[in-house]
Amino acid sequence: MNKFYFTEVANIETQTFDNSLEHFHSAGISGAIRENIQNSIDAKIPDIDEPVIVKIRASTIQKSEIPSFKQIEEHINSLEGGNGYTRETIGYMKQAIAKDKVSVLTFEDYNTRGLSGANEIGKKTSYNVFAYKKGVHFEEENNEAETIRGGSHGVGKIANNAVSDIHLMYFANCDEEGNQHLGGTIQLIEHQVNGTSYRSTGYFSDMNNLKQFVPYQNYTNHELFKKETRGLKIIVPFFRDEYLEKDTIVRAVCDTFFLALLTNKLRVILVNDENTLEINKDTIHEIVQNKNYYPENLDNKEGIKKNFTPLYIDTYLHKAPIDLEVSLTENKFNFKLYFAYDEEIKTGRVAILRSMGMKIVDHKVKNYVRRPFNAVLIGGAKEDKYLKTLENESHTELSPTALRDKKMLREAKEFLKLLNKKIAEIIDAEWEKTNISDGKIDTSDLLYKKEITFKAQLNELSEKVELKEGKILRKKVAREKRNTSQSKADTPAESKTTSRLRRPRKIKKDPNDQSTVETIIAPNETVNRMMLADKEIIQFNLKGIKEVLPFGKINISFRVVDGDGKEYDEEFNMEDSYNNVIDIISRRPYRFDSFTIYEVQVLDGIVKLEISQKNNHSGKLKFIYKLEVLS
Repeated sequence: MNKFYFTEVANIETQTFDNSLEHFHSAGISGAIRENIQNSIDAKIPDIDEPVIVKIRASTIQKSEIPSFKQIEEHINSLEGGNGYTRETIGYMKQAIAKDKVSVLTFEDYNTRGLSGANEIGKKTSYNVFAYKKGVHFEEENNEAETIRGGSHGVGKIANNAVSDIHLMYFANCDEEGNQHLGGTIQLIEHQVNGTSYRSTGYFSDMNNLKQFVPYQNYTNHELFKKETRGLKIIVPFFRDEYLEKDTIVRAVCDTFFLALLTNKLRVILVNDENTLEINKDTIHEIVQNKNYYPENLDNKEGIKKNFTPLYIDTYLHKAPIDLEVSLTENKFNFKLYFAYDEEIKTGRVAILRSMGMKIVDHKVKNYVRRPFNAVLIGGAKEDKYLKTLENESHTELSPTALRDKKMLREAKEFLKLLNKKIAEIIDAEWEKTNISDGKIDTSDLLYKKEITFKAQLNELSEKVELKEGKILRKKVAREKRNTSQSKADTPAESKTTSRLRRPRKIKKDPNDQSTVETIIAPNETVNRMMLADKEIIQFNLKGIKEVLPFGKINISFRVVDGDGKEYDEEFNMEDSYNNVIDIISRRPYRFDSFTIYEVQVLDGIVKLEISQKNNHSGKLKFIYKLEVLS
């Protein structure tokens, strides 16, 4: 009988889940879409003109039809957490397996090679690396092909486990010779079953006498677990319900792979409840202009502040590329920059892409975030190879922080600095063309007016004191304080209570957002913030704020406040500055994106957050905090 293989251990040492699970869980469905489509493009059959096709299908299945599910239930029911967060996650998993019918998401690719070497037991083949290895990236023999591939870290496949309520995934493979195999993994914690201790990861595989994994032949009768044409199929049972919205999946595909779609390297077919949508080089234009998928689009460029894909596509298609060179001591990197300067654009970003068609990051050019521009940056094989060294494991950020070699670290910082400088020069040149100066401005009248105003204010706020020598000094006069409160005798008891209630500033509710009850700005006196060496501690005391439930949930966004008191939404990027956000009370990690921390638990009116920092950018800024009270 087929089953999951868990390695036995002498003692349980680690009772926490794999850190990568939480990292990819915070990325949501976009992490799994990025990983799977990237792998499919990398596995394209050479020398064919057809694009890679990926079919993404949402459906349901009876849990009894899932391979070896009785064994899965036994292992999950045996789990015991060592801290509050782990216990909460285990409780959630146990609730999930109590359902009879569960959601399933599948990714099936065509015009791809599939995984090879399933029958080469114990060797480093693409099948064995994908099925049984963590942190190992299978490398192509062809150096040029390896350089332009999307993958590099070997940990992204866990993104599929992360979008399952019980961290479960399967894969069905059909290779060049028509061999069909079925494998999978489940990510738990170290645990005991019937007195035997096991490691956290279970592999859906057999084991021979030499302790080598032997893959199962795919004899399943269920359509969801079959793969009868060459290529790979990913199956994720217990798919998280919150990721099932079609518009979320559509945006995740378009946002990350718009270049691969536009250049006909990729076609994606979405199937949900018998409804089908194909995203390809012809339909993507209409999709990014559809307000159901992109409320912020080219019809209202001023409103585009978070999702820049409609602008990127327009810029790539209608602007001639500019040659951009970044020169380091030993290397020169040559990029094509598709650049648009448009006064209607309010937030400037650069999409940095791999040549295989995957976007890495919406890059912010330092000091040019509010300039009216949009750009797409693409290199070649050499540039791809270097960018890989700067990417995080989920390929969503460029940062030198992971580099340990001092020379490489220094060069990486210099590269990013020069890249910003080169793009800034192009922005400045376009700005000067648009804003031509008529010559010098005579400011003498302005200075005179300022001087007269200052003297008038000085006279108003001071009294004249004449000295013996006839000189005149001015002494500051204290402003009269107005008594705005009633005397104690005239103030009723209930009025005292009301005066202590904090009255936060409210923000108009979005009528399309049904999940938010109220949006407020946290009063300054409710927030305490402390900066440590590599951590930031923030406490919110929300007691007395009637808009927030004492035991409810909120989303928290940071607004930057400048020296003039002006507030800026989406100026500070959390993903650029923070590694993780943890609830100090429950030790639960919270999901966050560029600008918002989601579903933060309020406990008796208190929120305490511990934030691990990538850098000290946040310590240099002053914030106010926008709280979305959830229903």
